Amino acid sequence: MHTFADTQGFVNVLLPMVLDRPLTYTTSQDVSVGQYVRVPFRNRSLTGIVWETDVPHPALKTLKPLLKIHDFPPLSPDFIAFLTWCADYTVSSMGKILKLALPLQDAFQDTPSKQTFAPPQVAHRSVVFDDAQKVALTKLLSLTTEHPDKVALLDGETGSGKTEVYLDIVAAALARGQQALIMLPEIALSTQMLRRFSDRFGAEPALWHSHLTPAKRRDTWRAIVTGQAPLVLGARSALFLPYPNLGVMVVDEEHESAYKQDDGVLYHARDMAVARGHRENVPVVLVSATPSLETWHHVERGKYHGVRLTSRYQATLPDITLVDMRGRPASQGWLHETVIDETRQTLSQNKQALFFMNRRGYAPMTLCRGCGHRWRCRDCSSYLSAHKAIGVLQCHHCGYKQPMPETCPACGAGEDALIPCGPGVERIAEELATHFPNQEIAIVSSDVLSTPKKMHETVQRITQGEVSLIVGTQMIGKGYHFPDLTLVNVVDGDMGLSGGDFRAGEKTWQMLHQIAGRSGRGQHAGKVLIQTFVPDHLLMQTLQRHDREGFYRALIKERTLGHWPPFTRLAALIVSGRALVRVDAACRTLLGSAPKTDAFEVLGPAPAPLSPLRGEHRMRFLVRCAPQKRLSAYMKTWLSATPLPPDVQVQVDMDPVSFV
Repeated sequence: MHTFADTQGFVNVLLPMVLDRPLTYTTSQDVSVGQYVRVPFRNRSLTGIVWETDVPHPALKTLKPLLKIHDFPPLSPDFIAFLTWCADYTVSSMGKILKLALPLQDAFQDTPSKQTFAPPQVAHRSVVFDDAQKVALTKLLSLTTEHPDKVALLDGETGSGKTEVYLDIVAAALARGQQALIMLPEIALSTQMLRRFSDRFGAEPALWHSHLTPAKRRDTWRAIVTGQAPLVLGARSALFLPYPNLGVMVVDEEHESAYKQDDGVLYHARDMAVARGHRENVPVVLVSATPSLETWHHVERGKYHGVRLTSRYQATLPDITLVDMRGRPASQGWLHETVIDETRQTLSQNKQALFFMNRRGYAPMTLCRGCGHRWRCRDCSSYLSAHKAIGVLQCHHCGYKQPMPETCPACGAGEDALIPCGPGVERIAEELATHFPNQEIAIVSSDVLSTPKKMHETVQRITQGEVSLIVGTQMIGKGYHFPDLTLVNVVDGDMGLSGGDFRAGEKTWQMLHQIAGRSGRGQHAGKVLIQTFVPDHLLMQTLQRHDREGFYRALIKERTLGHWPPFTRLAALIVSGRALVRVDAACRTLLGSAPKTDAFEVLGPAPAPLSPLRGEHRMRFLVRCAPQKRLSAYMKTWLSATPLPPDVQVQVDMDPVSFV
């Protein structure tokens, strides 16, 4: 650690804050671009990065000196170039982007680390691959060594052994003395997945996600930055950490919308991984059984390499049956007789059944039968979901809660007039209990299993056969392998098809295929029953036939005709504020100042589907252009020409995934 005395030169230091440019400081020591330095800032000291050296003498008369140089490996020029590109692409300040790489200041204090990471053993366990896996592994190893600048997609059916294949790619990087990053959607960071890494390498990876304690977060960051953690398993934010010797990046479940950051800096971690790999010459392997249409299209065009596993490892794909719900009276319950009969047969064979319902709580809405009153969130435009188990109505967008009502506030009707509308996981579990009163039922949702410990305990009970019936949201669909689970029942296969999202069909297909893939992963054949009111829909028909190619080609035609990605690029401009009249006025100003050019199409403004949200009124613009156009530059030009009042916020979302 170095200190400074006499002033001899000037350097620019970027701080991890909402700053558009670095700040100038004096130094009496030689420093290099990328070094971590401690500097005074207002009434405190902060650690930032030396961004420029040999800075000309600034016009300011008084400048503060650097305080310390930290003994961490400096950021590489390629990583700095990547961060600079990110700021430009996402239309964000440089300081906000740097904060993604330096997310905590206490890592630079002289506090000793309490956590160490055992080095992974490349040869800890040998893996027996089938012929298809051997071919895929050989091809991927060739691609990642001979063409590290080109993205590879490992595309394989659920249960085809993709994880074991990419772990050998990771092992090759570790054998070269490099670091490896494996990214997963946060919902997939399960105990079972950690065990797979431990079994393969004899040591757990360094974990990076939002639920780490501050001390673990500090120690993990230090270990990654110094290279003492060569194997990292993380959620989307792990992408921005300063790895000194990164050898490979794997993006598992690359199609997942959970890779999109929806507050702060808005970015898609999969796309940023591809960009980082390109700038740092690090191979990127995308992995999915249901790739995003954009990724699939890139493979079709030859922009990405494609490696395909078409069959399951020592298992077969489940049979899928569509259960027609048309004309069935609601009074008969949420579960079709066919579903109940198949479940009864499954239980008689001492096997497990999963009921998939991607809706938390008991019911999504409560209605007064007397006057029609519906309970809404006080801060959002959404209905409050009933959670019978804990006796509350809750908003699933902002978290607002209130006790379950006993009377209607509008007409005074009693509790008997208050009707829950629609099913959630709690209601499905309640109905199952009437059919199978002697069976153990587990609900897997974020409301019930609110901590990693609770999730681990429930997974253990399911794995050990203590639970026969599982009712779960999408939490149960990622990273879990239950050998005795042979029946999957999808309660509402049509749920994701409504709304104005042009990706609705794609997301629904991916979700249902992934959930179906939980069935029959062991020695016993699996079955899937999908309850639907549109059994003739192309999505349902191709899903039943396991015909992903047919469905994707139909989507390509739709996107071409509708001028949607991947044939165009999109950016959303979200205008928000507490006062609707102020938001409307800001939108009129923005509409008038939008640069006029035929290359960019401005759609809107229109109210966001959820407005207000968390007390904020929201309007949206959508900008569309050809893929080769510089959309970020257009957005910057537009915003720089449009002064707005401080009580109205504007946020740019490049390549939006959610349209809520």
